[in-house]
Amino acid sequence: LTKKALDDYSITIQQGLMDAATVRQARHRYWLLKYLAQRKGEDLEAWILDVLDTKVLVVLKDYLIVVELPREQRMEYHLDQEVLVRIKKVNPRENQLKFEWVMV
Repeated sequence: LTKKALDDYSITIQQGLMDAATVRQARHRYWLLKYLAQRKGEDLEAWILDVLDTKVLVVLKDYLIVVELPREQRMEYHLDQEVLVRIKKVNPRENQLKFEWVMV
């Protein structure tokens, strides 16, 4: 085999591996959303990752999933602040996961 042929095979194999990783991640997320759908309405602990103009990014403490929430003007946010969020809507087939703030 020539160097060009090996390079072509390498590119094809790398693309296949990336596609397989994408499918694996999508499958993992689907089953996680399926599980969270059974917990709709429950409060979950999260940490604030980033505060933007119109939204706040948080990571769910027990699942390590990053979700967006609308920024509430009357709330004060700090990075790494622990907050409570409630599962509002889950649709595993549509890859939808929506949360709302839990006001304490």
